Amino acid sequence: MQQKLNQLAASSSAAAAAAGNSGGGGACSNGNNNNSNSANAAAAAAASNTIVERIENDITRMRRTTNLLIWVGVIFCFCWLPLNIVNTVKTRFNSVVLVQWGRF
Repeated sequence: MQQKLNQLAASSSAAAAAAGNSGGGGACSNGNNNNSNSANAAAAAAASNTIVERIENDITRMRRTTNLLIWVGVIFCFCWLPLNIVNTVKTRFNSVVLVQWGRF
C-alpha cells in the first residue's frame, strides 16, 4: 500500500508540474500566464492531496475492518471453546468408562 501511495504522489506531482507548464500563452504571454500556472499547480496539488487523503482513509478503514474481524473471531472462539471442551471430554471419558464397564 505504501508503494501505491508513493507512486500516486509522484504521478500527482508530475501532473502538477505539467499543469504548471501548460499555460498556453506561448511567446505572446502577458503577466496573467504566471497566475494561471500557479493556479493550475495549486489545483493539481490540492487534487493530489485529496487523492492521498482518500487512500490514507481507505487504508485506515481496511485496518479497522481487519481488526474488527479478528476480534469477532477471537470472541467467537472464546465463547464456544468451553462448550466444545466439555463435549469433547464428556465424549472421550464416557467411551472410556463404557469400555471399562464392558458395554462396548
